[in-house]
Amino acid sequence: METLGIDIVPESERTAKPSDLFWPWFAANISVFGISYGSFVLWFGLSFWQGALVAALGVTFSFFLCGLIAVAGKRGSAPTMVLSRAAFGVNGQKVPGIVSWLTSIGWETFLAIMAVLATTTVIRELGGNPGTGTKVVATVIVASLIVAASVLGYHTIIKMQSVLTWLTGAVTVLYMLLTIPRIDWAAVSAVPAGSAGDVVGALVMVMTGFGLGWINIAADWSRYQRRDTPDSAIIFWNTFGGAIAPAILVVFGLLLAASDESLADAIADDPIGALAVVLPTWVLVPFLITAVLSLVSGAVLGIYSSGLTLLTLGINIPAQQQPRSTACSLPPAPSGWCSSPRASSARSSPS
Repeated sequence: METLGIDIVPESERTAKPSDLFWPWFAANISVFGISYGSFVLWFGLSFWQGALVAALGVTFSFFLCGLIAVAGKRGSAPTMVLSRAAFGVNGQKVPGIVSWLTSIGWETFLAIMAVLATTTVIRELGGNPGTGTKVVATVIVASLIVAASVLGYHTIIKMQSVLTWLTGAVTVLYMLLTIPRIDWAAVSAVPAGSAGDVVGALVMVMTGFGLGWINIAADWSRYQRRDTPDSAIIFWNTFGGAIAPAILVVFGLLLAASDESLADAIADDPIGALAVVLPTWVLVPFLITAVLSLVSGAVLGIYSSGLTLLTLGINIPAQQQPRSTACSLPPAPSGWCSSPRASSARSSPS
């Protein structure tokens, strides 16, 4: 269990390799939710080829920017919000710190909601009748998974993400193989092209939804890198790990949405669950488990980093209790998580 707070990582603990950055970024972005972005892009009025260009450029460049921030984490061996004190000052940093914390909480909550919606949809497809009670139970389970993984700290999260990468990647590939027959190339080719303004709007949406959505925590995951690690290696593994999966998934989502207008419309109401409707029954349970785990994987990065952000705001919480405190913002949070944690200094002593 990690005990280090927001302090500079000691030289003896900077043992991570550049390739280690691949696992958290890939696992957090391999979610089938990326396929739903294909519909979002088409809503801007783009053709398939315009959308594919937007996906490739927007996703890759946005994670390249994350890679640049990750270089600062390697050089400073501290979280992003601590490093921002160099520009804003100790007190001035609290303004972007609050914005960063709210952004992380919003993203964690959104991912939890997507997981719950997917659960209810799959249960309905299996013949069940999910009600409010089912949604509450699903929410508690999802939130518990997020906190349980986050509270163990950096090293455990890296190991967990390496395992989830293979699991979620395998089922995502299976989903693509099962749905390829639904692609109608005539319908895809018939989608008219949009204007330059439409392309720019979609590009901004894609960049914001992917790399730029993580940029406020990018240095948190590179602070355990050795300072003599080449900057180019940090940028490459951060960009490659974050961009490769969503770029492919968004393009595939473009093909599915352009082929089936009813699927594109359903995604607007339930971005994950709508994707399950087109699957055969035997694969629904593996799809649900994988979808939930992939969404949890993304939320884990955010809740871990939001706990570090609380420390930079002067809210002194023991390292092991930071994720639990942040989780109180997830609706509904189990009341046992929200008891007042014992205050400690921002620096946690190793046990």
